[in-house]
Amino acid sequence: MAAGKRTVQILSVGMRWCLSCSAVFSAIVGSSSSGFAAGDEGFAVLSEFAVPDDAADGNTSAVYRPTAPNVLFHDSAGRAVPETTDVEGILQTEGQIQNLQPVPADPEQAVAGGTISQTPPVVETPAAGSVSEGTPERLRDRLEGRLEPDLRWESMQPYSVYRSGESGWGWLPGSGDDFGWLSMQSDTYLPRHAKSGFDLSFSLHWLNGPNTLPLPPRLYDLALGYQRRGDLTTSFGYDIATSVGMFTDFESSVRDGIRFPSHAVGILHANLQTDLVLGVDLPDRDDVTALPVVGVSVRDALIEGLRMDLVFPRPRVEYAVSPDLRLYLAGRLGGGTWDVEFPDSSDQVMTYRDYRLAAGIETPDRNGEISAIELCWITGRRLELRDSPERLQMDDALMLQFVVRR
Repeated sequence: MAAGKRTVQILSVGMRWCLSCSAVFSAIVGSSSSGFAAGDEGFAVLSEFAVPDDAADGNTSAVYRPTAPNVLFHDSAGRAVPETTDVEGILQTEGQIQNLQPVPADPEQAVAGGTISQTPPVVETPAAGSVSEGTPERLRDRLEGRLEPDLRWESMQPYSVYRSGESGWGWLPGSGDDFGWLSMQSDTYLPRHAKSGFDLSFSLHWLNGPNTLPLPPRLYDLALGYQRRGDLTTSFGYDIATSVGMFTDFESSVRDGIRFPSHAVGILHANLQTDLVLGVDLPDRDDVTALPVVGVSVRDALIEGLRMDLVFPRPRVEYAVSPDLRLYLAGRLGGGTWDVEFPDSSDQVMTYRDYRLAAGIETPDRNGEISAIELCWITGRRLELRDSPERLQMDDALMLQFVVRR
């Protein structure tokens, strides 16, 4: 029944537009057509076109029964509609449409005693806090300007970002002969929708253990980076970034702790669902100086909302359950290289490396960011010093992370 009413509204608007055009035409050529010329009576509604409540399905005669043109300018009781009638359309319970004004054909015209004239309606944006509390929360947030990412929509977008800005906390429990790690970290990459710019990052890592190696209690990362993304053509995009940073405990010279992490990645948009990715990632670490970037990104190929970024060395598979919830599995290389000072005042360059498989849940924030909590399985853990051939191997562990993605 609701669909029928909507159709009737459209037909009614169309008929009134035709009548308006006929009146203008008659005034120009100096002729009048009975019932269609603009007279002393204003526009009314097509109450005869309303579908009765008792109309059976398929009974089109209830909708399209003939109506004399002059009747269109009267209400259902036969009374002339006043020219001053200026109310919004109201759907009555008996299924009739009343008090609908004609749709403006020309915003510069004005209605006055049969001469068509109309003023376009003014659409005002509600001020913050003025939206009714009965409005659904998501719609109310959008009307008041607090937009948040639609995770399902983002999962359908072409691959265009190799690295984007992240910050958060990570906790890897450990003590004694094990190696514990608590980090407050950020990076120099831009928000995912930014095209180019500089960014500054600071990270702090608290270490615990192992007893066999007198590591400093804290490590610091301070870096400045530049990143640029874009499209050279409609089929080819790129993501390049470079940075310079100090990675040290700030207890001695930081010369050996200066590094230049960078990457250069090209993206070929093969079709609407597939992108090919090729490039190079330069972590600039003692254990890994360069890594190839190669893979494919596929979207909505098997299941709607499923995205597979099978790109080494940062693969990720995600599924958007709804616009407000996304699940994912991701792989990445963890660790880094730092210039440190041991208790005997000797300088060393320490490198820690692990491989991480993270399972996480993401939700959008009203400031445009995405918050996630993830549990990581840490394997291949290894600690080594530049001037020592020995390597300290550690058991697998679990790591808990809270991440904010920009």
